[in-house]
Amino acid sequence: MKKVLLLSFVALLTFACNKLTDKNIVGTWLVTEFAINGTAQPSAGDVTYEFMDNGVMNAYIAGTPQGATNYTVSDDGNTLTMGGVNYTVTEKKGKTLKFEYNDQGDVYSWTLEKQ
Repeated sequence: MKKVLLLSFVALLTFACNKLTDKNIVGTWLVTEFAINGTAQPSAGDVTYEFMDNGVMNAYIAGTPQGATNYTVSDDGNTLTMGGVNYTVTEKKGKTLKFEYNDQGDVYSWTLEKQ
């Protein structure tokens, strides 16, 4: 019985850690890949997003501020809204976050690693 409870608890923790929430998004994330229609694009330098706990996201390229916008995470963790644009969360595993945006058939996708 203890073993079943322990395994259930571990499964619950694993699932909870792999869902994007307004708590686990807070921090600095490095863009490790940006692609358009599945084709990786050249990097503009170290691009980072800093998600603050007050709902503000700051963007940086090579440490230079590029601007800030508001963000929200949907209750189900499947949608990240930044600057009024809805991005579909395609993966959240540990320190990896992937999301995409479909613009009239062109799919823009990002892979981020939490720092």
